Amino acid sequence: MAALILSGHKLSQQTAVNRLFQELGEVKAVATGSAYSQARQKLKPELFRDLNAMIVENFYRLYDEAHGLKLWHGRRLVGVDGSYLNLPDTEELRERYSVQVNKDGERVQALSSICYDLLNDVALSAGMGRKQAEKNFLQSTHLSALKAGDVVVMDRLYADYVVMAWLQGQGLDFVIRFPQGGFTEVVEFWQSGEAECEVTLTRPDSEGVRRARREYQLPASLKIRLIRVELEDGEIEVLGTSLLDQAIAVCG
Repeated sequence: MAALILSGHKLSQQTAVNRLFQELGEVKAVATGSAYSQARQKLKPELFRDLNAMIVENFYRLYDEAHGLKLWHGRRLVGVDGSYLNLPDTEELRERYSVQVNKDGERVQALSSICYDLLNDVALSAGMGRKQAEKNFLQSTHLSALKAGDVVVMDRLYADYVVMAWLQGQGLDFVIRFPQGGFTEVVEFWQSGEAECEVTLTRPDSEGVRRARREYQLPASLKIRLIRVELEDGEIEVLGTSLLDQAIAVCG
Protein backbone atom coordinates (compact mmCIF):
# COMPACT_ATOMS: atom_id res chain seq x y z
CA MET A 1 0.00 0.00 0.00
CA ALA A 2 2.86 2.35 0.76
CA ALA A 3 4.24 1.76 -2.76
CA LEU A 4 0.89 2.78 -4.23
CA ILE A 5 0.76 5.97 -2.18
CA LEU A 6 4.34 6.89 -3.11
CA SER A 7 3.70 6.31 -6.82
CA GLY A 8 1.42 9.35 -6.91
CA HIS A 9 -1.03 7.64 -9.28
CA LYS A 10 -3.66 9.65 -11.17
CA LEU A 11 -5.97 6.70 -11.77
CA SER A 12 -9.15 5.93 -9.91
CA GLN A 13 -8.46 4.22 -6.60
CA GLN A 14 -9.71 0.76 -7.63
CA THR A 15 -7.93 0.91 -11.02
CA ALA A 16 -4.67 1.83 -9.28
CA VAL A 17 -5.08 -1.04 -6.79
CA ASN A 18 -5.82 -3.47 -9.64
CA ARG A 19 -2.72 -2.40 -11.52
CA LEU A 20 -0.52 -2.70 -8.43
CA PHE A 21 -1.63 -6.27 -7.74
CA GLN A 22 -1.20 -7.13 -11.42
CA GLU A 23 2.40 -5.91 -11.30
CA LEU A 24 2.93 -8.01 -8.16
CA GLY A 25 1.56 -11.10 -9.92
CA GLU A 26 -1.28 -11.35 -7.41
CA VAL A 27 -4.25 -10.87 -9.73
CA LYS A 28 -6.40 -13.35 -7.79
CA ALA A 29 -5.80 -11.52 -4.52
CA VAL A 30 -6.74 -7.98 -5.63
CA ALA A 31 -7.89 -5.83 -2.70
CA THR A 32 -11.00 -3.73 -2.86
CA GLY A 33 -10.85 0.04 -2.73
CA SER A 34 -12.37 -0.13 0.75
CA ALA A 35 -9.70 -2.58 1.96
CA TYR A 36 -7.00 -0.29 0.55
CA SER A 37 -8.44 2.72 2.40
CA GLN A 38 -8.55 0.79 5.68
CA ALA A 39 -4.97 -0.46 5.25
CA ARG A 40 -3.80 3.05 4.40
CA GLN A 41 -5.15 4.40 7.69
CA LYS A 42 -3.04 1.88 9.60
CA LEU A 43 0.24 3.05 8.11
CA LYS A 44 2.52 4.73 10.63
CA PRO A 45 4.13 8.08 9.71
CA GLU A 46 7.50 6.66 10.79
CA LEU A 47 7.43 4.47 7.67
CA PHE A 48 7.82 7.47 5.37
CA ARG A 49 10.49 9.04 7.59
CA ASP A 50 12.52 5.83 7.53
CA LEU A 51 12.03 5.38 3.78
CA ASN A 52 13.27 8.92 3.17
CA ALA A 53 16.32 8.34 5.38
CA MET A 54 17.12 5.21 3.38
CA ILE A 55 16.79 7.07 0.08
CA VAL A 56 19.05 9.90 1.31
CA GLU A 57 21.67 7.44 2.54
CA ASN A 58 21.71 5.58 -0.78
CA PHE A 59 21.81 8.83 -2.78
CA TYR A 60 25.02 10.03 -1.13
CA ARG A 61 26.51 6.54 -1.20
CA LEU A 62 25.98 6.19 -4.97
CA TYR A 63 26.82 9.71 -6.12
CA ASP A 64 29.86 11.95 -5.77
CA GLU A 65 31.04 15.06 -7.64
CA ALA A 66 32.36 12.90 -10.48
CA HIS A 67 28.94 11.28 -10.86
CA GLY A 68 26.55 14.21 -10.71
CA LEU A 69 26.59 15.28 -7.05
CA LYS A 70 26.46 19.08 -6.88
CA LEU A 71 28.50 20.83 -4.18
CA TRP A 72 29.44 24.45 -3.50
CA HIS A 73 33.18 24.88 -2.93
CA GLY A 74 33.20 21.20 -2.00
CA ARG A 75 30.37 21.55 0.54
CA ARG A 76 26.67 20.84 0.69
CA LEU A 77 24.35 23.83 0.70
CA VAL A 78 21.52 22.93 3.04
CA GLY A 79 18.40 25.05 3.40
CA VAL A 80 16.24 25.00 6.53
CA ASP A 81 12.86 26.71 6.62
CA GLY A 82 9.46 26.40 8.24
CA SER A 83 5.88 26.84 7.08
CA TYR A 84 2.49 26.88 8.78
CA LEU A 85 -0.03 24.23 7.73
CA ASN A 86 -3.82 24.42 8.13
CA LEU A 87 -5.12 21.05 9.34
CA PRO A 88 -8.56 19.43 9.51
CA ASP A 89 -10.45 20.55 12.59
CA THR A 90 -10.72 17.38 14.67
CA GLU A 91 -10.48 16.84 18.41
CA GLU A 92 -7.36 14.69 18.00
CA LEU A 93 -5.53 17.32 15.94
CA ARG A 94 -6.61 20.10 18.33
CA GLU A 95 -4.92 18.22 21.17
CA ARG A 96 -1.75 17.49 19.20
CA TYR A 97 -1.20 20.80 17.41
CA SER A 98 -2.19 24.46 17.88
CA VAL A 99 -5.52 26.27 17.63
CA GLN A 100 -5.22 29.69 16.00
CA VAL A 101 -7.99 32.14 16.90
CA ASN A 102 -8.73 35.11 14.64
CA LYS A 103 -11.69 37.24 13.55
CA ASP A 104 -12.91 34.45 11.25
CA GLY A 105 -13.01 31.86 14.02
CA GLU A 106 -10.66 29.04 15.00
CA ARG A 107 -8.21 27.11 12.85
CA VAL A 108 -6.04 24.12 13.67
CA GLN A 109 -2.44 24.80 12.62
CA ALA A 110 0.91 23.07 12.77
CA LEU A 111 4.42 24.28 12.04
CA SER A 112 6.38 22.17 9.60
CA SER A 113 10.13 22.39 9.03
CA ILE A 114 12.16 21.03 6.12
CA CYS A 115 15.92 20.47 5.85
CA TYR A 116 16.83 20.36 2.16
CA ASP A 117 19.92 19.83 -0.02
CA LEU A 118 19.47 22.92 -2.21
CA LEU A 119 21.70 21.92 -5.11
CA ASN A 120 20.64 18.29 -5.41
CA ASP A 121 16.89 18.67 -4.67
CA VAL A 122 16.95 16.13 -1.83
CA ALA A 123 14.80 16.47 1.30
CA LEU A 124 17.07 15.41 4.15
CA SER A 125 14.63 15.56 7.07
CA ALA A 126 11.26 17.01 8.03
CA GLY A 127 9.31 17.65 11.19
CA MET A 128 5.92 18.94 12.24
CA GLY A 129 4.69 20.15 15.60
CA ARG A 130 2.87 22.85 17.51
CA LYS A 131 3.47 26.49 16.63
CA GLN A 132 6.84 27.38 18.11
CA ALA A 133 10.14 29.02 17.25
CA GLU A 134 11.33 27.56 13.93
CA LYS A 135 14.86 27.28 15.26
CA ASN A 136 13.75 24.53 17.67
CA PHE A 137 13.64 22.05 14.80
CA LEU A 138 17.38 22.42 14.22
CA GLN A 139 18.28 20.55 17.39
CA SER A 140 15.20 18.34 17.69
CA THR A 141 14.77 17.17 14.10
CA HIS A 142 17.48 18.19 11.64
CA LEU A 143 20.76 17.64 13.47
CA SER A 144 20.98 13.98 12.45
CA ALA A 145 20.64 14.98 8.77
CA LEU A 146 23.44 17.55 8.91
CA LYS A 147 27.14 16.78 8.75
CA ALA A 148 30.26 18.76 9.56
CA GLY A 149 31.21 21.12 6.74
CA ASP A 150 27.65 21.78 5.57
CA VAL A 151 26.70 25.40 4.89
CA VAL A 152 23.22 25.95 6.32
CA VAL A 153 21.16 28.64 4.53
CA MET A 154 18.36 30.25 6.55
CA ASP A 155 16.01 33.23 6.60
CA ARG A 156 15.53 36.11 9.07
CA LEU A 157 13.91 34.10 11.87
CA TYR A 158 17.21 32.25 12.35
CA ALA A 159 19.29 35.43 12.85
CA ASP A 160 19.77 34.44 16.46
CA TYR A 161 22.97 34.27 18.53
CA VAL A 162 22.14 30.83 19.95
CA VAL A 163 21.45 29.43 16.48
CA MET A 164 24.69 30.77 15.02
CA ALA A 165 26.89 29.72 17.93
CA TRP A 166 25.24 26.29 18.14
CA LEU A 167 25.78 25.66 14.41
CA GLN A 168 29.45 26.53 14.67
CA GLY A 169 29.76 24.28 17.70
CA GLN A 170 28.49 21.43 15.51
CA GLY A 171 31.13 22.11 12.84
CA LEU A 172 28.58 23.76 10.54
CA ASP A 173 28.78 27.08 8.69
CA PHE A 174 25.82 29.30 7.92
CA VAL A 175 24.47 32.00 5.65
CA ILE A 176 21.52 33.91 7.13
CA ARG A 177 19.45 36.77 5.77
CA PHE A 178 19.41 39.41 8.51
CA PRO A 179 16.57 41.80 9.36
CA GLN A 180 17.25 45.52 9.68
CA GLY A 181 16.69 45.42 13.44
CA GLY A 182 18.31 43.27 16.09
CA PHE A 183 22.07 43.25 16.68
CA THR A 184 23.57 46.73 17.02
CA GLU A 185 26.49 45.78 14.77
CA VAL A 186 24.10 44.66 12.03
CA VAL A 187 21.97 47.81 12.31
CA GLU A 188 25.11 49.92 11.94
CA PHE A 189 26.14 47.94 8.87
CA TRP A 190 22.72 48.48 7.26
CA GLN A 191 23.19 52.22 7.78
CA SER A 192 26.85 52.36 6.74
CA GLY A 193 26.48 51.67 3.01
CA GLU A 194 29.54 49.39 3.12
CA ALA A 195 29.66 46.39 0.79
CA GLU A 196 30.89 44.01 3.48
CA CYS A 197 32.69 43.86 6.79
CA GLU A 198 33.50 41.59 9.70
CA VAL A 199 31.80 42.22 13.03
CA THR A 200 32.00 40.59 16.44
CA LEU A 201 28.68 39.86 18.11
CA THR A 202 28.62 39.71 21.90
CA ARG A 203 26.57 37.00 23.55
CA PRO A 204 23.29 38.56 24.79
CA ASP A 205 22.54 38.34 28.49
CA SER A 206 18.95 37.11 28.39
CA GLU A 207 17.34 34.24 30.27
CA GLY A 208 16.94 32.17 27.11
CA VAL A 209 20.57 32.68 26.11
CA ARG A 210 21.77 31.87 29.64
CA ARG A 211 19.91 28.55 29.52
CA ALA A 212 21.34 27.78 26.09
CA ARG A 213 24.81 28.80 27.27
CA ARG A 214 24.74 26.15 29.99
CA GLU A 215 23.40 23.49 27.63
CA TYR A 216 25.54 24.21 24.56
CA GLN A 217 28.57 25.99 26.07
CA LEU A 218 28.09 29.05 23.88
CA PRO A 219 31.13 31.30 23.36
CA ALA A 220 31.17 34.84 24.76
CA SER A 221 31.46 36.34 21.29
CA LEU A 222 30.99 35.36 17.67
CA LYS A 223 32.71 36.77 14.59
CA ILE A 224 30.66 36.88 11.39
CA ARG A 225 30.95 38.47 7.96
CA LEU A 226 28.20 40.80 6.75
CA ILE A 227 27.58 41.22 3.04
CA ARG A 228 25.31 43.73 1.33
CA VAL A 229 23.47 42.31 -1.70
CA GLU A 230 21.42 44.31 -4.20
CA LEU A 231 18.66 42.30 -5.84
CA GLU A 232 17.51 42.72 -9.44
CA ASP A 233 14.59 44.91 -8.35
CA GLY A 234 16.93 47.21 -6.43
CA GLU A 235 16.00 45.89 -2.98
CA ILE A 236 18.89 45.59 -0.54
CA GLU A 237 19.47 42.51 1.60
CA VAL A 238 22.15 41.85 4.21
CA LEU A 239 23.57 38.36 4.62
CA GLY A 240 25.49 37.24 7.67
CA THR A 241 27.83 34.28 7.42
CA SER A 242 30.41 32.38 9.41
CA LEU A 243 32.45 32.08 6.18
CA LEU A 244 35.08 34.76 6.81
CA ASP A 245 37.27 34.08 3.79
CA GLN A 246 36.67 36.95 1.35
CA ALA A 247 37.88 34.76 -1.53
CA ILE A 248 34.60 32.82 -1.19
CA ALA A 249 31.77 34.63 -2.92
CA VAL A 250 28.68 33.75 -0.88
CA CYS A 251 26.38 34.49 -3.77
CA GLY A 252 28.54 32.93 -6.43
